[in-house]
Amino acid sequence: MEDPEIVALYWEREERALEETEKKYGRLLRQLAFSILRSEADSEEAFNDTLLAAWNAMPEQRPLNLRAFLCRIVRNTALNKRRGLTALKRDSQYDVCLDELSAVLPAGEGVEERFDAAETARLINRFLYNEKEQARRIFLLRYYFFLPPEQIAERLGMKDSTVRSILFRTRNRLLEYLTEEGVTV
Repeated sequence: MEDPEIVALYWEREERALEETEKKYGRLLRQLAFSILRSEADSEEAFNDTLLAAWNAMPEQRPLNLRAFLCRIVRNTALNKRRGLTALKRDSQYDVCLDELSAVLPAGEGVEERFDAAETARLINRFLYNEKEQARRIFLLRYYFFLPPEQIAERLGMKDSTVRSILFRTRNRLLEYLTEEGVTV
């Protein structure tokens, strides 16, 4: 079933929308949740929470890209769950990803910082749009899907050292780009 048809089912409040979402995106959403949570049970819970959130959001929103809409929900759900589970301890893969980017991105919690974060996100999207497809794909697999370099290398048929090198160079280009755009790190 095509995405517009699935969205229409959500709008009509047909429970079949959940079944069709499961068929088409269940595997992807569970994998994304698992890459963050590293637990089948927690990933399944995040997936179910995603379906509920999509069900509740659809009457007010009509996503143009259902896949991206669902991935954003499951990612945010899994990250929130991860924060709750690891509030007092560090989590290796998640924290390693954040540590790698901490030298490139500004940090902050206030209203002004949130506005700056939204602007920084826009700049990062523009930066990635102009990157070569391979670098962009590797960057997203690492920092959006939280996959370790070894898994990225395996998935893309590359050497681990090549993936690490591409990530290093991409982070450096991102830092240079953000600095040129006036983002203070």
